[in-house]
Amino acid sequence: MLQRLRHVVGWGLPTAPPGTRVDFQVRASIGHGQTVYLVGDIPSLGGSIEAVPTPSSCSGGSKSMNATSGNSSSSNVSLEHGVALVTTPDLYPIWYNLEPIMVPSGTRIHYRYAICTGSKFTRYETLDGISRQLQIGNEDLQTNDTLDTLQSSAQEEMDDKYGGRTSFWSVVPRLSSGQAFVDRRANGIAEKDGTMTGRNLTLSITGGIPEEEEHHETSEISSSLHLGEDECRVFCSSPAMYRSRAYSEESAKSPRNVTIDASDGVIIVVYRLPVLVIRQMDGNYLIEWEDDNLLCPPGFLKESDKSMSWDQASSMRITWVGTVHCSSVIPKEDEEKLVRLLMPFRCVPVFLSQNSAQTFHDFCYGTLWPIFHNIVDVYGKLPTRWWNPTQQKNAWAAYKNVNRIFVNKVIEVYNEGDLVWVHGFHLLVAPSFLSRRLPVVNVGLYLHTPFPSSEIFRTLSVRADLLRGMLSADHIGFHLYEHARHFLTSCRRILGVKYSAQPGGYIGIEYNGRVVMLTISHIGIETSFMDIINDTDTVKREYQRLMEKYDAGNRRIIVGIDRVERLKGIILKISSIEHFLNMYPEWQCKLQVIQVGIIDSSNPSSEKTNVREEVIKAVERTNERFKGVREDPVIVYKEVENTDLAARLPLWRLGNIFLSTSVRDAVNLYPFEFVYAHQLCEKPGVLIVSEFSGSSRVLRGSIGINPWRRDEIVNAIGTALKMTESELSARHQKDLEYIVSNSRTKWAERILVDLKRTKKLSTEGEHMGYGLGLSFRMLEFNAGFKLLDTEAVAKAYRSSYRRVLLFDYGNTLVTEERGRNDFSKYLGIESDRIPDGTIVSKAEVTPAPSEVLSALSLMCSDPRNTVFVLSGKDRSDLEKTLGSVRGLGLAAEHGYLYKWGDSRASSCSEDEWLCTKDNFDDSWKDLTHSVMDTYTQRTHGTYVELKGSALLWQYRDADPEFGHLQAKELHDQLTQVLENFQVEVLAGSDYLEVRPEGVDKGVIVDRILSTLESKMGNYVDFIMCIGDDQSDELMFQYLEEVRSRPKLFTVTVGKKPSAAKYFVNDVEQVKELLSVLTKVSTALNRNLSLNDLRLFDGPRQASHPSKLKEESEEILDSRDLSMEEPLSMETSSRLTLKNKCSMSMSAISSVANACSGTSFTYEQYFSKIEETEDDQGGIFF
Repeated sequence: MLQRLRHVVGWGLPTAPPGTRVDFQVRASIGHGQTVYLVGDIPSLGGSIEAVPTPSSCSGGSKSMNATSGNSSSSNVSLEHGVALVTTPDLYPIWYNLEPIMVPSGTRIHYRYAICTGSKFTRYETLDGISRQLQIGNEDLQTNDTLDTLQSSAQEEMDDKYGGRTSFWSVVPRLSSGQAFVDRRANGIAEKDGTMTGRNLTLSITGGIPEEEEHHETSEISSSLHLGEDECRVFCSSPAMYRSRAYSEESAKSPRNVTIDASDGVIIVVYRLPVLVIRQMDGNYLIEWEDDNLLCPPGFLKESDKSMSWDQASSMRITWVGTVHCSSVIPKEDEEKLVRLLMPFRCVPVFLSQNSAQTFHDFCYGTLWPIFHNIVDVYGKLPTRWWNPTQQKNAWAAYKNVNRIFVNKVIEVYNEGDLVWVHGFHLLVAPSFLSRRLPVVNVGLYLHTPFPSSEIFRTLSVRADLLRGMLSADHIGFHLYEHARHFLTSCRRILGVKYSAQPGGYIGIEYNGRVVMLTISHIGIETSFMDIINDTDTVKREYQRLMEKYDAGNRRIIVGIDRVERLKGIILKISSIEHFLNMYPEWQCKLQVIQVGIIDSSNPSSEKTNVREEVIKAVERTNERFKGVREDPVIVYKEVENTDLAARLPLWRLGNIFLSTSVRDAVNLYPFEFVYAHQLCEKPGVLIVSEFSGSSRVLRGSIGINPWRRDEIVNAIGTALKMTESELSARHQKDLEYIVSNSRTKWAERILVDLKRTKKLSTEGEHMGYGLGLSFRMLEFNAGFKLLDTEAVAKAYRSSYRRVLLFDYGNTLVTEERGRNDFSKYLGIESDRIPDGTIVSKAEVTPAPSEVLSALSLMCSDPRNTVFVLSGKDRSDLEKTLGSVRGLGLAAEHGYLYKWGDSRASSCSEDEWLCTKDNFDDSWKDLTHSVMDTYTQRTHGTYVELKGSALLWQYRDADPEFGHLQAKELHDQLTQVLENFQVEVLAGSDYLEVRPEGVDKGVIVDRILSTLESKMGNYVDFIMCIGDDQSDELMFQYLEEVRSRPKLFTVTVGKKPSAAKYFVNDVEQVKELLSVLTKVSTALNRNLSLNDLRLFDGPRQASHPSKLKEESEEILDSRDLSMEEPLSMETSSRLTLKNKCSMSMSAISSVANACSGTSFTYEQYFSKIEETEDDQGGIFF
């Protein structure tokens, strides 16, 4: 398990053990609570096929185990009891060993499978006394077994012929795209033209993550299903998600190959530079490095830090970009001077005008900061700013403008290959502007504030723009998962994006074809820096002074440092301490409270003033109450503008208890400093922290409290005062372990490694920008993705001899717009609703424009063309809109029903609809509907829709999160109850669909091309396929992978990530393309020469256009083109074509072949064709 974990996380792997790697896989449909075990005659399998597996001794898992989680802490190889196999809900009933088994080369092993129920051995597999055998060679192996069934003799012969067993699963979740082709390959009868080539991928336990890549070609005949790179995407939610998982060991993007070293550069962009700038009376500036910065370069903390040893992250080229915080206004003429003074600190200042800075500050702290901290006062003054459109518009414009200014400064200092790391809610849209200016730059965004719940975040009028700006980054970081969860929920509800857990411990957000990495990692402190500060004379003297002043030897001291803000809960803290002293009067003289308040006088506000006055009054009230008991005040309260570590460290060492009562806090490193300060003085202290602060999630030795419950705070103080030394030491050690192992530099290095791992490929076309303003998006495409060149298509079209043109209908040939408030699906439901409540899909179909119908008719009339329109609509809808086009092939319900426009390609008549599933049993619909109806009654906004041969559970109108949750449960239940039916359960963006298995556009395209090339003997040398939605991706993938050829054009409508190689911008460009092709077809038909017709007279099995001309010339040379022998009556009867609007090449070729041995001229040939067909638009010359 450790080896697999290291591979996923990216740690370096040890040298592989000697021998051949063997992976066992078995298909076993067993009962609930049962587990499959493997025993054999080698030590790693138990030493004997008679070994009795003992579940308590064999590691592994049951059917419910998540194999990727690594729940087993021990190896899955037991030397005495065999190996426990595991499975996952997605892969069941396939079981496999969690770790590879190494076997010496040249060994022949005997093995078999066993079943255990619970913790007891049940039985061995029934093989009539015969054991399985496996000859180990020098190449890695993977078995493909079935429980209680031996491999067939035919399979064994196939193995011997092709060098042993295949290294891939023979039983995998069924692929939908190109199912007919897949079935042929799985049965070992792949055609030569359809042989799959490409890199083989061994799928890992997650069902879609390549664990290893072997760079060799597949054999022409395979006894099992081989998966190429593109086909493996079926197991992932999208091609982009697949690319994020597909890290080969040799790839530069592999986690194990990504490190941070001195050659790397990073630009850290923050609102305020981490330096303290003081303008002196003489006009000079005093600059010091601030102790509380995020990442401290060596040599710039203090003079005493030069002896420190630094990690790799701190040895990089670090450049800071941000504004300068100075207590006085910086004159315009001093800006250049300040730039030079900051250069030794690696800081690049950003100067803002006073008006821009003020408006920007008001928007950040008057709008964003309250919202991000879940503050929405609907009865106060805050909403009036929302209800003033002009004010909000100006504030938002200032926010964007300042973000642009920061981006401009970043571009000035950017060097190729630098990482850009943006921090804080002040610069949320900066990644969008930056990715537009520098498309290949790696941008990270880290948020140090909480993120609000989606219900509160949605109150922002600019909510979508903020999310798009954030998602323009390649990596997003949060300190806590609860903040990341709110962000993900907002993305899901507002933008409709999907996300999932990824190998390595991060979350992948699929956005515009890219996968944005999201990491949860809490920042730490630099303990080595605290060691140095603690040894200074200043700290030692201040500590002694405080000890004497507050009589620390005889009193217990509670300390705290907080900003004077309402969310810090200072008033709640004072009130609780007062209540504690009332309840426990014995502590009134033995307890001392020291509270430090940090104020910001540079940005005063009425709210800050009110909070400050309330805190002072509460302190005075408490001290006055206990004035008669003690002479000095119980609570000592002081206010400071700023505080550094040298001032805090003596206070931390003095205190026995650290008390924090914040009601909303993301990052507070003071508890970390308190714990380590007591490590320095070797005297453990107690942490009492609010459960709403981030430190309570990571410092598990602390006492968590709800600051709104006063009694809980009182009890926590009492527990801390009475805590035993052993418990004090144990809690302290628990927190210390985390603090030492998670320093600030290590935290930064982890994040920067993740950011560097997302490095965009430099391949042209991999990443492409699209859109204007904050709608600008950085899209990720397959290499070579580009705008369709109409002239290139026309040239290829003109020089082709057999063409297939495939079109989607909606938003490809016609524009269909369904707004978010579209109600057409409910119209007429009284008449269209089945009595059980199911809605029959009867949305009005957009009619095809006249120019589209005309273009399709002209293309269908070309004898070289086969034209199909493939749609998810019902056949009645297609016949209604396109039935008037003679010779047009139609495929309804994603190919479940179809009809040929040319009966020569089929034995059926032109108007006869065919079904891809013969004698299909649809009794599954009643069972499916009953299950769907149960979830419909429990999920508001959902309904069941009957769409042709499929049943859909629509949850587009339901709550996104609840709908997605219910859909996942419904998917699992339907998969279980329908396992014996030939149907598949598919999850869409906002629906679940149950439809016949192996039905999609990829399958019907395979059937069309296979029929044309096999039955009619014509090689299709030109294919154009145009579509716009997710269902069309299946035929794009199929054509690019299986039917690749020079004149193949897969085109998606709209510039978006796709498996297609080309794109057009909109439906209008599709219409323009049709117009160009119809002109080419008309010109070709009008000027068709005798030489062109002779090319039709080729052999039936011409396999490639490159050979077509040679073969045609040979045939023409061998034939005597004379007029001596007339056509026979039998031949003449074959030339009669009735009720046809066009004659295809195959029709002409078939007539010519029928006349073999007969000499004739083309004049005689065409004279036998009925003249009535020319009137019907048959052949145009």
